[in-house]
Amino acid sequence: MKDIIKDIIYNAQCYGNVEPIEYMTPYSSTQSLIEGQNIKEGERLLYSENSITNFKFYELVQKTAHWLERQGISYNDKIYLPNIGNVYNEILLFGIWQLGGIVVIGENKINATKYISEKINLFDEIKCFPSIYQPKKKPILSDIALIYNFTRSITLSHYNLLVNTSALQKKLDFKPGTKVYVDIPILGPDWVIFNAIFPIYSDIILTKNNPDITFSRKKI
Repeated sequence: MKDIIKDIIYNAQCYGNVEPIEYMTPYSSTQSLIEGQNIKEGERLLYSENSITNFKFYELVQKTAHWLERQGISYNDKIYLPNIGNVYNEILLFGIWQLGGIVVIGENKINATKYISEKINLFDEIKCFPSIYQPKKKPILSDIALIYNFTRSITLSHYNLLVNTSALQKKLDFKPGTKVYVDIPILGPDWVIFNAIFPIYSDIILTKNNPDITFSRKKI
């Protein structure tokens, strides 16, 4: 009976074949995504090999935001994301969004206003900072989240990223706890969705050890 009522409410809220925004993107930004999922699934394992739960990931992201601020980086800055290694890249990505900054990725650093060295050990850099960070600005759906520099620059908002992630989840319909390995070149827009946002959004576990499914560009 509850499901029938939910369907009636859902259909009443739709305009033609367009879903209400809260069904497409139940979070107002990538920054609020990690906050919301941490409240619901804080103890769920996120990175298997590193034994990082949603809660631990959230703490590392907030420490990173403090560290970025100490580097003279502020909200609305366009920060070029270096390749500092798996897991570290994702933490730095969300740390920039936690700060309220814009991530720049791609073949060149055009459009970036701030840069981070590829030679850092992120865990060493952030270990002395508090695990709670109060952002001076919280992005909204229409704010720019990502600039991808390739043959031309592509600008993606928080809405663009979240609505694509939501569509991916609806298409795949993964159950929480599904083990996934992502074999996609890092620091591209597909990597941002598949490797960084989708695992948190869908409550899946990232692992190389006997995954249930592998995402890859390689032909089988």
